[in-house]
Amino acid sequence: MGIPEHPDTIIIQNEFYPDGLKEIQIWNHYKKYKNKILQEVGNRPILLFIFPSLNTPIIKRFHKFAPIRFNKENYDYFITGRTVSISVEQEKNKLNYFCVDVDAGSEISEDDKKKCISEILRIFQDIKLINRTRITVSANSYHVYGYLKKTLKNDEGVHLLRKKFQEDKIIKKNYRISSRVRTNESVINLDLSPMYHRGSHTVPWALNRNGLICMDITRNWKTFQRKDAVVK
Repeated sequence: MGIPEHPDTIIIQNEFYPDGLKEIQIWNHYKKYKNKILQEVGNRPILLFIFPSLNTPIIKRFHKFAPIRFNKENYDYFITGRTVSISVEQEKNKLNYFCVDVDAGSEISEDDKKKCISEILRIFQDIKLINRTRITVSANSYHVYGYLKKTLKNDEGVHLLRKKFQEDKIIKKNYRISSRVRTNESVINLDLSPMYHRGSHTVPWALNRNGLICMDITRNWKTFQRKDAVVK
């Protein structure tokens, strides 16, 4: 993991980084969280979101015609000051956790996003197959996880969770349940696509594509503020 040749080059500039997120900050972040990220991805295929220019990602999922899989030896090779975000893919019929992407439109408040989290956790409490839950920060909202006591087929897991959501009056009334792209900025879509084979989600402790840290906020999600996930 060599220090970036142009450490002060700005890679991302947005409301969270008005002065810009630099190559050296990205590189330092991934150096700091190397062990955690390796633990999160295991031997699963990953997607790299590399930014060749300001706010412009390209996706890299293959290296030498094979899916990219991290290990201690190759991690440093793939991580540069322009490797902004990392997602991990679900393998076929090895689903060991539910992952709900709380896909919220731009008109949705943080309070309403967190209310949605509480409703998902309520549903998870009644699913005996789940032994623990987790919440991480996505670019504009959250991911809610339910870790399973046994491995499921991808379609089986999606069907089970969708059925639970559709049978719940509060969920059905207030949220859209779909794996399709949300087009309405005033709704929250409970996106189950990260659970399908080759579905993906941002790796916990990696950066999201807007530069915010995909933090584990399971213990403090009620008090979490977006500024808490800014790279210092």
